[in-house]
Amino acid sequence: MTVKEIYTLADLKNWKKKSPIRLGVLGDPVAHSFSPQMQNAALEAGKIDMQYGRFQISMDELGEAVKLIRALDFVGANLTAPHKIAACAFMHELDDNARLVGAV
Repeated sequence: MTVKEIYTLADLKNWKKKSPIRLGVLGDPVAHSFSPQMQNAALEAGKIDMQYGRFQISMDELGEAVKLIRALDFVGANLTAPHKIAACAFMHELDDNARLVGAV
């Protein structure tokens, strides 16, 4: 898989489970995020064999993207606002802190 600057829902639908990208940030917009540079530097320094990517996901695509991230066995993902709030609806369970602030 060729590493891209920004991935989309269409990319996730065609994702290969053996991709080195196993972490990411989902947002709209997401191009401004410095998370990939910071996270990939930390992964490299820790000699952890995976990468972190940016995913341009609109609000109406968020539910499907979360399902795909789960199905593709991503290690983790973080969200930009307002996705942090909307994603509560797609979680199997919420801890007390997430429920209290209304965001994940």
